[in-house]
Amino acid sequence: MDYWFFLSYAHADDGSLLRRFYEELQEEVRQLIGGTKKQISFLDRNAIGHGATWDQTLEAGLKTCKVFVPLYSSAYFESPYCGKEFAAFRERLHTHLKAQKQPIADSLILPVLWSHEANVLESLPASINTIQYSDDDLKNGYPPEYKAVGVSHLVRMGAAPTSKYHDQYWDLIRKFANNLKVAAGQLQLPNATSLPSLDKVTSVFSSASKIPATATAEGPRYVQFIFVAGKEPELKKANRKRLKFYGQHGGSDWQPYLDSYPGDAAALAAEVIQALPNGCHYEEVATGDIRKQVEVAASQDKIVVVMVDTWTLQIEEYLDLITPLDNYSSVNCITLIAWNEDDDEAEVHKTELVAAVKGALTNKVLEQPANFLSESIKSYDTFKEELTKALTRAQSQIVEIAKIKKNTEFLRRVKASDDVVANPLT
Repeated sequence: MDYWFFLSYAHADDGSLLRRFYEELQEEVRQLIGGTKKQISFLDRNAIGHGATWDQTLEAGLKTCKVFVPLYSSAYFESPYCGKEFAAFRERLHTHLKAQKQPIADSLILPVLWSHEANVLESLPASINTIQYSDDDLKNGYPPEYKAVGVSHLVRMGAAPTSKYHDQYWDLIRKFANNLKVAAGQLQLPNATSLPSLDKVTSVFSSASKIPATATAEGPRYVQFIFVAGKEPELKKANRKRLKFYGQHGGSDWQPYLDSYPGDAAALAAEVIQALPNGCHYEEVATGDIRKQVEVAASQDKIVVVMVDTWTLQIEEYLDLITPLDNYSSVNCITLIAWNEDDDEAEVHKTELVAAVKGALTNKVLEQPANFLSESIKSYDTFKEELTKALTRAQSQIVEIAKIKKNTEFLRRVKASDDVVANPLT
């Protein structure tokens, strides 16, 4: 049987609240698309230990569902089996997109914050933290209580007609069901003939992708990305002919190496972060006052990678965004110009593109500091190689600077203490 959605959850979270949410979401989807409840969704009801093979009914659900709906909570991320369910569906989705030569994306994975956002973010693995778990559209997005308290609390305090969050809960149910229908309609995912055996599937929640529980939200293991790339209509006005690299939203909705890597800029960046040791954590920052954003990150010992599309520097408003970085120097900030030698149009217009980079970042072009990556970036492979080296170098430098500051502070305190002893009456 084919299913519209597969609800993936930690059995530790199971109970009347979860079942009620599932049944009400199931019915809302059924109202939108018709059919019977059995055709709408799959829920694994066996709270037993899983062995070396997939449960037959669960495997059927993963092979045929149109959309995967994971319930995010700390218990969910601690479950290796949930991580394997997630990985199996994601691999099915990505395999189909690759076969169709479409961009690699997670558009058919629609997470739900079962716990409130702050709790989820403490344990959200780096391997999946680029997947959107909310809808923040001011007019049609999810109610703010969704992030503030989580769905488990919305069910508890919102399902009954007279309860505190009744309107917000049903608003979320309706909008999530509609988003699910839209996602399934935009990409028809064919059924899989088989899944890899359970023991061969690596959980997406592997320890390498997590931040240790003792870590804070600061430090060089946190790497922020700011993507300076225009929207497709903007690039069209700038006389760019090969518009396939750009999306409608700008920023990370950009595929700089589409001919050799079908993922967008965010997926590319996350791939590099996941390959780094010590549980590095990917963060995406919206394009705004870039100089200020970099300074804030530096104060937290985070690393910022400002990734720039050369063609976008032909657009004045983006040029104004990047120019303030030219006079800013910090080991925390890596400025990366994404050249693509496979882009024939870029080769034809290289003189103009180089001039635009020089105009925006004159000092960096002349001085060529180690954290300015431009001439060495020529392709998807060199992007990964050079950025990995730059991030490793930046992490090492930040740690070394922290040691120097600590030793300097210690010596300052010792000197102050000696002065007090030498001058007891002052």
